[in-house]
Amino acid sequence: MGVPGVSELRDTDGNLTGHLVGLFHRTVQFMENGVKPVWVFDGKPPDLKNKELEKRKALKAAAEEQKEAAIAEGDMERAK
Repeated sequence: MGVPGVSELRDTDGNLTGHLVGLFHRTVQFMENGVKPVWVFDGKPPDLKNKELEKRKALKAAAEEQKEAAIAEGDMERAK
């Protein structure tokens, strides 16, 4: 059923945190067995990431402009 008492663990705001102990334990087991875990987070990115997202958006727009220019010039290799 799990580690006794883990389901009652809470943070300073009273939120349950036992599931995090389980995640940590499982991660350690994976790593001990040669598995490299990867986490994917869905949802709205945190506000701290806005600067990076704007930078990425600008780079993408510049790359798109370069691609369109290459296509207009008939340079399909550069357009790739």
